[in-house]
Amino acid sequence: MKLRFPKDKTPLKAGIITRSLGGFYNVLLADGTVCECKPRGRLRLAESGLLVGDFVQIDAEQAMIEEKEERKCSFARPKIANVNQAVLILAARDPKPDWFLLDKLLITCAFLQVRPVICFNKWDILTEKMNEEFKSELAGYEQAGFCVLRLSAKENIAIGELMQELKGHLSVFTGCSGVGKSSLLNALFPVLELPTGEVSKKLSRGRHTTRHVEIYLFDEALVADTPGFSLLELLPDIKKEQLAAYYPEYRGLALCRFDLCLHDRERQCEVKALIEREPLLLPRYQRYIKLLSELKEREDDLYR
Repeated sequence: MKLRFPKDKTPLKAGIITRSLGGFYNVLLADGTVCECKPRGRLRLAESGLLVGDFVQIDAEQAMIEEKEERKCSFARPKIANVNQAVLILAARDPKPDWFLLDKLLITCAFLQVRPVICFNKWDILTEKMNEEFKSELAGYEQAGFCVLRLSAKENIAIGELMQELKGHLSVFTGCSGVGKSSLLNALFPVLELPTGEVSKKLSRGRHTTRHVEIYLFDEALVADTPGFSLLELLPDIKKEQLAAYYPEYRGLALCRFDLCLHDRERQCEVKALIEREPLLLPRYQRYIKLLSELKEREDDLYR
């Protein structure tokens, strides 16, 4: 993959931050050189700070980051900048999929204009009963137009399909602990030899093995491994009237009767009519209503 760096601001050199640890930053330059740098005080103290994925200008001789280029986008969780694709990883089993977390991540991607790829790892350990339970959920996401992959890092199932989706992108791997982010990266790029962990049988959730965000550069892809997490708040800039705009299955519908329809209790609502016609979309709509309620409460709290 040919990474598009900003132009050097001579005598400075342009690069991308690939790792941040202990106040030091690894910066990849256009010639493939990696420099370990520290930032100037004004950058270290700036409100926006520095993130993995930021394009910067460095003084290579002094190993100092002098300037930060404008960001195209940034995720608060995981903390990373300038990605154009998010690989949202869930486990088919152990731990169970968190559908609310997935929907929140998809809304975040839509808001930031980042392409999502939904991946279900550990597909090989599904039982027939559980496979049936998944069908309606997965069909709903596919009907909404999302790319959905069924994978197994352990059995090397559909790893080639995932590789095709990564080519030409700066992708971030994100999801809960224990879903197999590092295992999938090892299956894709065995040279990494990233540490992996097992799911706690007592807690039914993963143990953290990845402690920091790091971007890895390969011939046709840039990929970032990130620590797992289980909680995510919707971005503060998202308002209740805007929420439906981040659901691709609702786009292109005829106008509802009311201009400010929230697609909840209003009459003659085109979204509710769609759900009646397409029952596979019902689970996501039910979670939409709960997320809408969260936004209403959040906005009400601002005026109390």
